[in-house]
Amino acid sequence: MKTLIALFFILAAINLNAQELVIFKCEPAPTDITARTSPRKDLNGELCCLIKVSSPANISKVQGNIIGDIIRNGQENWIYCSPGTNRIQLLFDQYNNIDIIFSEYGINNLESGSVIEVQLVDIIQTDEQLSLLTGVKLYQAKRYVPALKILKPLAERGNDNAQLLLAAYYLEEIKDKATGYAWLEKSAQTHTKSKNIYGAILIKEGNPDKGISLITEAADSGDTEAIELLINLYNGSTFDGKYKNPAKAYKYGYKLASKGDKNAQHFIACCLFSGTGTEKNEAEAVHWFTSAAQQGHKDAQRLLGAILINGCNGQAKDIEAAKRWLNMAAAQGDEEAKSLLKEIN
Repeated sequence: MKTLIALFFILAAINLNAQELVIFKCEPAPTDITARTSPRKDLNGELCCLIKVSSPANISKVQGNIIGDIIRNGQENWIYCSPGTNRIQLLFDQYNNIDIIFSEYGINNLESGSVIEVQLVDIIQTDEQLSLLTGVKLYQAKRYVPALKILKPLAERGNDNAQLLLAAYYLEEIKDKATGYAWLEKSAQTHTKSKNIYGAILIKEGNPDKGISLITEAADSGDTEAIELLINLYNGSTFDGKYKNPAKAYKYGYKLASKGDKNAQHFIACCLFSGTGTEKNEAEAVHWFTSAAQQGHKDAQRLLGAILINGCNGQAKDIEAAKRWLNMAAAQGDEEAKSLLKEIN
């Protein structure tokens, strides 16, 4: 495994020296009237559409329904096309060719006199986070072809967020489990969310040791989602209770409760009150019930009210306080709290 990990990072370092242009932006510019103020007409006498391409490298040639030569102005290239053009190809001396298929960017027809703005970036030289955000935006819009053109080079260079998105693409859209799991495993080396997702998958598919280990790594780093997963795993509420371990459930519950999570506070209060997974301690249980109840936890409010009706070890009987907590729970629709209030009254 160490050899494979080392090889992965060596390959990533080699890729840093590569050059790859990608389409960073391709969208209509409705307020730009350049195609009308500096017009060209096609062979049918129709006003052309103007494609303004911003590129870090010189475009050597354009293939498609192009009218006239490219007009160059610094990094901006003006390319006139016949209305109805659906794709063009940009050729470069030092980069791979770029195919612009306009429908992939939600542009289904180049209209006469319109302007389309295109921005090309060197995926290696540009800001990685900016590239990732663009890939995410395209992915969320289900424009997978342009999204993958950005995300795949990032993933191959070791970007764990891009790797996670590729895993989602192959698992959810392509239904290719082998490729999806391969990207997910790579992402899980450093990405906390990926550790949780891949860990849960491994447990489900019969590899609990590795799966629990991944989730535990994330939990021990303080990830809330991972801690919640372990609490549910060890309290027996997931995977048919196969991995139930009350002591571990309490351990991770306490960790999350200490961070202020009301659900975890209620959970460990129940553990302490019943002595499940830890020594019974009613006084400390009341402390945690109170913390959860103060944050609006309905069950904690009801149970705290019930405890205060009769009192317990370390907590005196207090009917008025019990009524206050039960009224709060009842206001949230808790039927048992309503019944207890009737009994008190």
